[in-house]
Amino acid sequence: TLLGNMGVFHDLVPNSDHALGTPSGAVHSAPSASVTKILHHLKSRLDDTSSVPRTDLIVHLGNLAYASGRSFIWDYFFHFIQPIASRVPYHVVAGEMEVAYGAATQANVGDKGPESWAPSSNASGGECGIPFSRRFVMPQSPTSNSPFWYSHVMGNVFIAYISTEHDLSPTSAQYKWLHSELANVDRSRYPWAFVAGHRPLYSSQSRKGDDSTGAVLHSYLKTLLYDHSVNAYFASHVAAYERTCPLGSDGTCVEDLEKSHGVFHLTCGTGGAPLEYSPTKPELWVRKRISQFGYCEVTTHGRTQATINFRDSSGVVLDTATIKNPLPSQIWTTTSMVLEIEQREPLLLPASCVQQWHGSASSARPLPSAVLFILLAVLICAAPGKLPG
Repeated sequence: TLLGNMGVFHDLVPNSDHALGTPSGAVHSAPSASVTKILHHLKSRLDDTSSVPRTDLIVHLGNLAYASGRSFIWDYFFHFIQPIASRVPYHVVAGEMEVAYGAATQANVGDKGPESWAPSSNASGGECGIPFSRRFVMPQSPTSNSPFWYSHVMGNVFIAYISTEHDLSPTSAQYKWLHSELANVDRSRYPWAFVAGHRPLYSSQSRKGDDSTGAVLHSYLKTLLYDHSVNAYFASHVAAYERTCPLGSDGTCVEDLEKSHGVFHLTCGTGGAPLEYSPTKPELWVRKRISQFGYCEVTTHGRTQATINFRDSSGVVLDTATIKNPLPSQIWTTTSMVLEIEQREPLLLPASCVQQWHGSASSARPLPSAVLFILLAVLICAAPGKLPG
């Protein structure tokens, strides 16, 4: 199940480039009706009596709580997703609402955001990814940078999660990691390979700043995804649902997936944020676009076929498509150079952002276990008469 652009409240702050809705100044005690309906329906799918197939994994494709520096909204967000996230894996992708940190903090070397192609933005309200990275624990490996980029397998599926808010140029640590991950997938065991990010590579919605960002991401990732026979790329960012045809290496539609490979691009940004209605760029590769609240689901059926559905907030299917894996002789023989990755400590956050959020870089890190042990010992010694028993 794919969610994107959810948020909890969309009427707390004045309208801006990253609008949260009509400004009212009121603090509401309930999420928007669309969010409530989507979460209620997803919860019902976990019940044994549900007539809809059970959800095995939820992927939230960025722009999660729209907290913008207000910690209480993160608390509300977790309260609302708890009935689902406590029962099924809930994986996340970083969006600009979690990470964007503006021109004043873009000088960090080695782990910069997309400032070289995206306009300056402080959409995270100064959070700079810190609440995001501290509240979510995702799968990690020595070469990943979880929760910003990481991968895992489930059943016969491999999924790589990337951060479109960090450097993805071919010389970056993230690109080299993704290249190596895709090159080393055992496709005889995991015939399905998906990549999830926040910003789409293809979109019929033209927006200031996003067009240039998408063009650069497209130039970096299009060939990489195709060369490694990725089946689909999932994104949100644009508050609409959009499905492309399977796209070949030249960016044109592949008509016969049983003889050739193509990458589906699926935008699912309809989780609750204000919708975007009119596409502004007619594109030949658009197969379906819907501006209605809802979520996407991808179901694999063995090794050679998968289904994409878009459901509205009540669970009604509004669009469906079939993904077919190419013949094994074509998909299993993909070869490419495996890039060497230097073993390093994960690069979590720009140091200037950590200082902005916490006052100093060191204060953002958890206390060492020895310090916690000493504190606990002091507390016990200070109140021996209150120990149980």
